[in-house]
Amino acid sequence: MICWKNGLSSLALSAAVVGLTGCSSDNAIENGGPKAGPAYIVSTRVFSPGVDERTSFLYVVDSLDATTKIEPSAGLEMPGSARLFADEETGWIAIGSGEDSTITRYSVGSNGLSPVGDPISLQSYGVNSHWSDDLYFISKTKLYYPDRINEQLLIIDPEAMRITGTIALPQTSREGFQANYSYEAIHRAGRLLFSVGWFDWNNDKILGETGLVVIDTNTDQVVRVDVNDSCGGITTPVNLASGDTYLLSSALAAANHRLGRLAAKPCALRILANEDTFDPDYARPLADLVGGALAGEPVHAGGDALYFRVFDESSANVEDGQFSWDITGQPVWSWVRWDVSEDAAVVEKALAPSTADVVWFRADKRTFGMEWADQANTRTRLIELSTSEGPVERLTAPGFLQGLTRAR
Repeated sequence: MICWKNGLSSLALSAAVVGLTGCSSDNAIENGGPKAGPAYIVSTRVFSPGVDERTSFLYVVDSLDATTKIEPSAGLEMPGSARLFADEETGWIAIGSGEDSTITRYSVGSNGLSPVGDPISLQSYGVNSHWSDDLYFISKTKLYYPDRINEQLLIIDPEAMRITGTIALPQTSREGFQANYSYEAIHRAGRLLFSVGWFDWNNDKILGETGLVVIDTNTDQVVRVDVNDSCGGITTPVNLASGDTYLLSSALAAANHRLGRLAAKPCALRILANEDTFDPDYARPLADLVGGALAGEPVHAGGDALYFRVFDESSANVEDGQFSWDITGQPVWSWVRWDVSEDAAVVEKALAPSTADVVWFRADKRTFGMEWADQANTRTRLIELSTSEGPVERLTAPGFLQGLTRAR
C-alpha cells in the first residue's frame, strides 16, 4: 500500500527511522512548551525494525524556521502511529491513538500538550484504527470523519467530543476495490465535496474512474455522487487561489498505467470556482505538459500553481511483474511546477529527483513537503513549497515527519 498525505508507504516503512538526535537552542522549547507567541505541533514517527514497533512523538515549537532545534526529550511520546488531528481556524487539536480508534482532545500550554476531557471511541461504528489524519471540518461544532473501510462519514461534534450521526456512502462501493476518499475536501456554499479513487491493494489494480461526492452540510445528506471516467487513481484535490480546483492522477496511477494494469492515462480534471461538479469540457493528459513522460501526484505550490512528479524512465528499472510501488519508490521522479493560469510546466531544479511517495502538509496557510535529512534516515527536514521564491528548507525533526499544524 502507498499513502500520500502524512503517511508512509510500505516501502518507506522498511527504511524508517531507527534513532533520535537533537540539541537545544534559543528557539527550543522549555519544559515541552513554547515560551510565548506562535505555537506549532510537529508530529514524528520512529520505527524499530528489530521489534516491528512504531512510536510517535509530538513536539511543540515556536517556529518552523531552519534555526529551530527540537529536543527529543521534550516530545509527547505515544505508542504506534498516532494521528495529529487539527483545525487551525478554530484552534481545535486532537490525537488519534496509534493502537485503537480513540480520539482525545488536547490543548497547548506552558508545559506542552495536555489532554482535555475523556477520549471518544469510534469502534462501535466499525472503525478499528485511523487511516490518516484527514478530517473534513464544517464548523466549530461539526466535522466529518472519512471512514473508507466502511464507506461512510462519521459526524462528530468536536466541541462536545461526541459522535452525532453517520452518512452512509454505498454509492462509493466497487467490488474488489477500496474507496479512497480524498485527503482534502472542497467547500462550496453549504456543500462539501471530496473525490474518490478506487484501489485494489491486493492485486495492484486501480479503477479507471474518479468519483466526486457532494454532501449538503446543512442536512448531512448525500446530494449526489458523480463519476468521471477520463482517468483514475486520483487521491486528493488541489484548491487554487482562483477558487478553481484541480484533481490529478497519483504517481501510483501513472505507474499502474505503465505496467499495463490501468488503461486510462494520467490526467488532470477540474472543478471550476463556485461549481460542484467536474468541468465536462476538461480532461488534460499530463503527458502533454511534460513531453510524453509519465506524471502524477499533485501538491499545491501556492497561488494558482501546483507541483506534480515526472518519471525519468531512462534512469529507472522497469520490469514485468513489478508492483506499482516498485516504480514510485525509485528516486527518479522530478518535481515539475505547473502554473495553471499560464498553462506552463517547468522542472523545479531546486528540488532533486526523489521517490514519488510524497508526504505533504498544509499548515499556517502554507504547503510543506519533507525529505530525509541524513543518510541514516534518522531525521527529516521540512521544506516549504508554497513560497514565492521557490522551495525553502525549514526545521529538521528527529524521526519521520508525519503531522504538522499551527496550534496558535
